[in-house]
Amino acid sequence: DANKCFNLSGIPFLGASLKVSRPSKYSGPFVQSKTWQQLTSQSLPAGIVDPNEDKLNRELFIGNTTPEMTGDMLTDFLGKA
Repeated sequence: DANKCFNLSGIPFLGASLKVSRPSKYSGPFVQSKTWQQLTSQSLPAGIVDPNEDKLNRELFIGNTTPEMTGDMLTDFLGKA
């Protein structure tokens, strides 16, 4: 069941804490899940930032694009900025 993957949210990976979630505009049924720390009763290792606290440092919004835009088109678009 793919919904069980949400329980991996918070798992340490390569010096970061992964966030596993649905897209913000998801409109399907809500599925209850726990974080990795809740399942294992462990806290985040020292030096790893909680992804919810570091949101501004890991997300980038790019506007004025179309759904048909390819990776090459996006690279070209950003190169002109």
